[in-house]
Amino acid sequence: MKDDTTAENFHARRGGWNCQHQLYPVSEIGVPLHIREKFKNDVFNSRKQEYEKLKNNPDYNNVAINDKGGLKATHKDHIFQSKIGIFGVSRGTYEKNSVKALFNNGYKVYKR
Repeated sequence: MKDDTTAENFHARRGGWNCQHQLYPVSEIGVPLHIREKFKNDVFNSRKQEYEKLKNNPDYNNVAINDKGGLKATHKDHIFQSKIGIFGVSRGTYEKNSVKALFNNGYKVYKR
């Protein structure tokens, strides 16, 4: 790959010198374990740095990280809707449950 290849330009460059490589998804099992582990470690370390910044930022509450790399934070001015939606449940409850599911599965979720 060219030295200046990044995650943002990888799709356009496909990592080579006009070699016409194709980019397509594969099952996780098709990726060697050492590469999967490196990716997970890189993501976790990056999220850990974000976590430390958010934890020390007075504008964010409920900052948390988990062992899957899930990261969540709520901006101090974020308002959860209390209006009752369908099935008699507040819309804020749906939002909180969605955030919990995403966080528990390793996603990054900021509520601003």
